[in-house]
Amino acid sequence: MPASSTTRCSCTSPQRVVELAGMQQHCDFLTQDSTAQEDGSKQRPDLTVTLTGGRTIFVDSKVPLSSYLDAHDASEPAVIEAKLQAHAKSVKAHVDALAKKEYWNQPGLQSPELVVLFIPGEAFLAPALERDTTLLDAAMEKKVIIATPTTLVAMLRTIEFSWRQERLSQNAQKILDLGKEMFDRIQKVSTDFAGVGKALGKATDAYNAAVGSLETRLFVTARKLHELGSSPNDVEAPAAQDKGLRPLTSIPGDVSQPTDIAGDGYGDTTDLQPGQGQRSAG
Repeated sequence: MPASSTTRCSCTSPQRVVELAGMQQHCDFLTQDSTAQEDGSKQRPDLTVTLTGGRTIFVDSKVPLSSYLDAHDASEPAVIEAKLQAHAKSVKAHVDALAKKEYWNQPGLQSPELVVLFIPGEAFLAPALERDTTLLDAAMEKKVIIATPTTLVAMLRTIEFSWRQERLSQNAQKILDLGKEMFDRIQKVSTDFAGVGKALGKATDAYNAAVGSLETRLFVTARKLHELGSSPNDVEAPAAQDKGLRPLTSIPGDVSQPTDIAGDGYGDTTDLQPGQGQRSAG
């Protein structure tokens, strides 16, 4: 395997993977903090990914790559092969060590029983798999998921999609709550308007009763005085008011225009006199 400076540097950082997946809001890079195990030992993952429901996935990116890089710097085939064999063994050893840490077994945290081992490029994983074909299966049996930038981006984008669905669900619930609140308020306003209608009816009754009192108690005498010539002008009682309120059957789009409730093109004909605005038969 010839050395190549381009291949040697073709690695992707976990930070860049998180950016590509659009998961910055739900990922924390733990460069300094360590987490406590139940036995008091300290563990330090490189990245924590927050899932919906408060669960967490841990990502470790401390896989040793020195043997792989030494292979790229070597020119003799035997040395290259020896370094790549050492690289496969170092990856396997890191899988075993990572499985023993059991990041998911931390008090107070909800985490799937797995940890992600991030390898910063497919080129670093392929030689190890060629020399240890059982590496992936053995890692998964120990609850270690080996991920390259491509697979980690896919994993994070799936998680990001679940977050979007969670937000949509929360917004739908908020819309439902607002709808219930608006319905309750509409019922309250409707009840208030019904009370106003009853009050208007009572006021109309009182007004008509007062008009009746004027007619029967005062205006009778006033008219007799007028007939006897004591007053040049006759008196007229105020008109009584119709108690019934017109029912509102539709809400006009423009209140300044008459509403065609009947749908016959004549608008509101309630106030027309008999014979006005009527359709001719035939």
